[in-house]
Formats: sequence, structure tokens, C-alpha cells
Amino acid sequence: MLDELLQRAEDAATQALAAGAEGVFATARRSREVEFRHRDGSLEKVQESTSRSITLKVFANGRSSSNSTTDLSRLADFANEAVALTAALQPDPDVQLAGPELLATTLPDIAAVDPAIGALDADTRTAWAAEMDARMHTDDRVVTATATVTDGHDLVAAFSSAGFSGGYEKTWIWTGTETTLRDGDKRPEAWFWCGGTHIDTLPSRTEVADGCLEWARGRLGMSKGPTQRTTMVVHPRAAGRLFSALLGPMNARSVQQKRSFWRPDLALSDTLTLHDDPLLAGGMGSHPFDGEGLPTRRLTLFEGGRASELYVDTTYGRKLGMTPTFSGRGNLVVAPGERDLSAILADVGDCVLITSFMGGNSDSTTGDFSFGIRGHLVAGGLIGQSVGEMNITGNLITMFNQLVEVGNDPWRWGRTLAPTLVFSDMQFSGA
Repeated sequence: MLDELLQRAEDAATQALAAGAEGVFATARRSREVEFRHRDGSLEKVQESTSRSITLKVFANGRSSSNSTTDLSRLADFANEAVALTAALQPDPDVQLAGPELLATTLPDIAAVDPAIGALDADTRTAWAAEMDARMHTDDRVVTATATVTDGHDLVAAFSSAGFSGGYEKTWIWTGTETTLRDGDKRPEAWFWCGGTHIDTLPSRTEVADGCLEWARGRLGMSKGPTQRTTMVVHPRAAGRLFSALLGPMNARSVQQKRSFWRPDLALSDTLTLHDDPLLAGGMGSHPFDGEGLPTRRLTLFEGGRASELYVDTTYGRKLGMTPTFSGRGNLVVAPGERDLSAILADVGDCVLITSFMGGNSDSTTGDFSFGIRGHLVAGGLIGQSVGEMNITGNLITMFNQLVEVGNDPWRWGRTLAPTLVFSDMQFSGA
């Protein structure tokens, strides 16, 4: 099937070249997704979908456009229209097809295919979802509970007229639970989702259901915490939100357009070492090449707190005089410390433990931010009162300079493998 997609990509590129394109990068995708959802004792949803698409990046006379279609029966018409559209755009001499010297020549195995996922049947998916649903209903405070099993198989094939042809495939599966509890006139909610490219990397269904109940119970009796400056400890499951804000402007496009606080001499706490590893075996974000056919590799974003590399595509690399790396985030990996959350809390003593972020925003140019938070007050190392309706405010650069410890307990179910984070002297706004 991957060979068929590769042929489709090459055919589309050939059609565009015949229509007058000077260079073409074509990507063909096929995605299959299956979802089974159980809610309060009954099977609520069964859905299966399969989609195919072709994307053409057309280059001609210093112009470029990206065009997509799901109708693979009329590739010639699609290619002709894409080339005609490109001719109507403003030229940009830096927009060029990636040259052969930059393209991937070999594709490492990302070990992201599990045959057991493809072998799942309807009865198994239903049984797993029903098992998690029933487990959550063992707590008589449950108002409603939902359990979901969703899995899929993705194929990606690409062809460049500059001399690249290749593809890869991935399987994936998520098991997830969501619940609402009764707490007087309040209804605290929680979720617990775990994903991976292989079934045997996921926690058991019992652990997923119990995890959801544990998070929901932790929100019973929630109240607004006090306004204060104190130590902030971020649970591994919530830490990814901070890295999304930190890394959002760390790409050549944002830097060139002056919408980024990144600079070559940017320095954060020496506690932080952060990599992007798109070749991590079995990683949810693994991919051997990017959307231009450039090979991916382990990218050092921060080493001992010092900014090292950033995401650079060919166009904005030319504008900035920078060597391209690759575009498109893979798997973020934070170099671990030596202790887990329990040991850290026992040592910190008094702090605010953040278990989730709720909305908020950050400015990619200045780094200023304001995030809503939920979590717990911690006194003497013991987790106490559940708190919400609070905000943290500040500046991302300042905050990450106040990072004093990272844990050894990364959250493993997703694209960001971040552990417990400890920040000193953070400003909380509450009651």
C-alpha cells in the first residue's frame, strides 16, 4: 500500500511538471481511524473512517503554493489548477524547492508499527471500553463516565522532483476515560488519556480508569487559593503546556518575522537540557523526514540552559542565512533529574502543585504569559487543599530561569516526555 501511495505522489508531481512547474514536492497520505466509546453502561459510538489525500507544493518563477485534494481520480486537473494558482502569486526569491544536497538519502526505521493494533476487532474494542466504564462506576459519586478506545494506521509517502522518494507508516492507539463526580452543588471533572504506537506500552485498562477517578477525587472540595509568591511544582502530565509556550516561537519563520523572543544568546536555567528526537523508536511524534524531504535528526534545543538549535526550514533559512535543520516537531525529551514527584514534594515542603493549566495565553515576541491553573496547596510536603480559579503570570524567559529542578518521572504517553518541574518564586493570583 505504501508503494501505491508513492506512485500516486510521483504521478501528481509528474503532472504538475508537465503543466509548467519548475519543481514539485508531492505528499500522499492514507489514514484509517477506528473509535469505540462506552458511556454509563452502554456503547455510545462506533466510528471508522479512512481518508486519502495528495498535497502538492509547486515552485515556478520564484513563486510557490501548497495545494491539497482528497479526489485522487482527477490528478491531472488538480495539478494544472495548482500550477495556474501559483502563477498568480507574488514572487519570493527565497522560496525554492529544497535542493538534492539537503534531501534525505536513507530513512531510519522509527519502529512505529504494531501489528497487534491492526488485528484489533470490534469485540475487543467494545470489551476494553466497557471494562473501563464499569470500573469508573464503582465510585457512587460518579455522575457520568465515558471510556474510549481509538486507534489508527497512517501511511505517508513523498516525492520531490529534486531527487527524493520515500515513505513511512505508523500505528497508534489511545485509551481514555472521562468522568464527572458529585460534590454537593459542584461537579468536578477529570480525564485520563494514554497513547502510544504499540499496545504493550500503554497502562492497563484498570490503571486508566483508576487514574481518571484519582484525578477527579483530587478536585473534590476545590476552592480558590490565596494570592502569594511561592514555589511552583508542575506535575509531569501538565508540564507539556509550558514547553509548548516556550518552543512555539523557536522557529526560523517567527524569528525572521520578529515574532519570537528567541535569540542566539538566550540563556535559561542550567537545569534545563531539552531535545527534539523525531527518530525516537516508537515515539508518537516520530517521522524520518519533514514536509520538504529533509532528514530529521536529534535536535538540541537547550543544553544546560543555553539556546542551541531551532527549527529551520529552507525558505526562512535562506532569509536568515541559517543552515536548515527540519520543520515540524517530533518528540520533546527533557533530560531527567534524580528524583520523582513524591521525593521532590517532601523536600520542597510548602508550595503549589499544578496538575493542569486552564486556558491563558503567552506572547511569542516578549514571552509574557498568563495561565489559569488547577492543583493543590502543599504544606510540609503533604498534598492538601484542591485549588482552582487561579492564575500564574510572568515571563517565560524569567520563569525558566527560575527552574531549580527537573524530575526523573517523565509523562510517557504523548509527544512531550517531560518530568516534574520545580520553579522558585512564582506569582499566583487568587483569593
